[in-house]
Amino acid sequence: MPAVASYPKSGRTWLRFMLDDYLARLRGDADLQNVFAIEQKPGYPVLWTHFYGAMLARRPYWAMGPIDASQLGDVPVLILTRDLLDTLRSAYHHAVHRIAVFEGTPADFVRCPRYGIAKIVTFYNQMHDLRRRLQRPYMLDYAQLKQCTPDTLTQVIAMFELPLDTALIDPVVEAASAERMRSLGTTPDYAGTPLAPADTQNPDSFKVRSAGSPRADPFSPDDLAYAMQVIDALYLPKDDPGFARCLPSPPPPEAEQPASDTPAEPIAQPERSAA
Repeated sequence: MPAVASYPKSGRTWLRFMLDDYLARLRGDADLQNVFAIEQKPGYPVLWTHFYGAMLARRPYWAMGPIDASQLGDVPVLILTRDLLDTLRSAYHHAVHRIAVFEGTPADFVRCPRYGIAKIVTFYNQMHDLRRRLQRPYMLDYAQLKQCTPDTLTQVIAMFELPLDTALIDPVVEAASAERMRSLGTTPDYAGTPLAPADTQNPDSFKVRSAGSPRADPFSPDDLAYAMQVIDALYLPKDDPGFARCLPSPPPPEAEQPASDTPAEPIAQPERSAA
């Protein structure tokens, strides 16, 4: 079956929520307790995996892999990516406030072999290698998904060769707003799902932040400088266009930010490198 591979905190839950909701509407499964319940139905068509990057596995970066590409066969595989430092920031909040696997300082987290920047870089290096061994690899960045969500979701559905009903796309995207997903996470129907907060009294324990809500950077300039040193030294796909977009960069001036109706970039099969 088609697969989505990502490091934790790269936008997978949002994409998963939308795709599951779309499939539930397409199949007329209006009686589901929550949209994720469709994954228990016979014939569910997508595999969601973090491979060896799953934070709950507590695997250090030197024990990640190798990944066997043969298990994926000739199915489409979507590699979902995100800015490396944004991933690190979100992973810190996830490890501390949601899954309680880390009790150290932010500085300790950046340098932690089980959760920090070295593990994130190792995962992306693995994905770079895996992509070259896949028969049908695709890439999607979280920023691209945010920029034009309806078009990008449509492309994912087509890429996975699922039946396409364009009339469902806008309602699905509207139903997956940050505020609605955050609210759903507190309801009994979503208890035990990826949306449920670990503690309703702790804003950082929610899977989805309130739209537009700021979050203080947990890392000091020294922490971020260390992370950039690791990226500069160890990140292999710097020159690969698909993975280069994950490299941290200053935000563009507000006047240069793309309009919300900018068409989505196509999720094209990336050119394989010769290396």
